[in-house]
Amino acid sequence: MLKKLTDVSPRIEKIIVENSTDRAIIRLNGYLKQYYWNAFVRESLGTLYLKIGRIETAGKLLYFKKEKNEQELAAVEYFKSSVSHNPTNILKKIIGNNRSRSVRGIKGKVWFGINQLILEIVKQEGEIPKFVQYWIKNVKRIRRLEKKMLNNHTPYLHNATIHVAQSTPDNPLQ
Repeated sequence: MLKKLTDVSPRIEKIIVENSTDRAIIRLNGYLKQYYWNAFVRESLGTLYLKIGRIETAGKLLYFKKEKNEQELAAVEYFKSSVSHNPTNILKKIIGNNRSRSVRGIKGKVWFGINQLILEIVKQEGEIPKFVQYWIKNVKRIRRLEKKMLNNHTPYLHNATIHVAQSTPDNPLQ
């Protein structure tokens, strides 16, 4: 059953303000499991990891952030260097080697960033690696399911905001 998508930013902000950095990281990791693609969760947790010196993890989480400060840029660069600046390895680290990351909730800058990485991989390698093909297949399956549920006016999706990818020539995730 699909859960209603909600704005978690007020809860995240409250956790950061009311808890120590270590405790906030533990709590936000729980949110990251539930809302892996939520940009606010990723950026908040990435900032906390940066604060305690876990640079590579921070860089991975801050990878899709648009406006980065110098410290965040350095963390992203460190993350990229840890995977040899290879877009395939970057994508593997972000989405996992298989279909381990649910595609629900991907939108905005994260969605755009993943598309850019896939296009970069295709330019370098001339084809889409198997793990990306499986992931794209899963994306398409979930999108069809979301459309079908929205068309059927499923009660538990009432008032839900679900992003459905727009088909464009440059977007491999139609």
